[in-house]
Amino acid sequence: MIPTFTFVIRPYVGELFADDPQRKLDLLKPKLPSGESPPGFLGFAVNMIIIDSANLFCLTANGHGLRETLFYNLFSRLQVYRTRADMLQAFPCITDGAISLDGGMVKTRGMFSLGNREQLDVKFPKSQGTSNLPANYVDTEKQIKELKWEKERMMEDMQREQALLNNAKQHFEIKKQEVLKFMALSASYATQHHIQAARMTPR
Repeated sequence: MIPTFTFVIRPYVGELFADDPQRKLDLLKPKLPSGESPPGFLGFAVNMIIIDSANLFCLTANGHGLRETLFYNLFSRLQVYRTRADMLQAFPCITDGAISLDGGMVKTRGMFSLGNREQLDVKFPKSQGTSNLPANYVDTEKQIKELKWEKERMMEDMQREQALLNNAKQHFEIKKQEVLKFMALSASYATQHHIQAARMTPR
């Protein structure tokens, strides 16, 4: 028997940024003991992924999207900093690891991997932070997704009803043949009985 494995992805439990077309997670930004945001903090890795609009509303049965499930399980609250120096300065408020654009890394267990910037050739596309899509684009696309989902549900219901109808027709046809066979046998028996009775009647 081939063993099977079940992977349980626990989704992000919290709020999303209101009116954000990318459905970014409203995560609490890190704060230094002084109460200020760490210099060089660029954001959380999970929110820096630009999801294609066609995949924004690929939701689970519980209504969670890709960012709240797959990407949150991959990155959690991983912080992104501009430089290693910024990252190390923010070390007291790093809980789930951090990386810097010049190759630094802080793991959740407090391990450091500062890397070598000269060996890196990584470029990140710059997001404008705003969408040039029409204001109602996201709502319209969501409605289209919902209509497609409802259509699929209706098709499934129709197929199920058609299967029940076909089964009922088949059952009816079987019963019909049984009744016709019974009527034919009854008619044959009645005819034979009538002939025998006629022969026994004295003339």
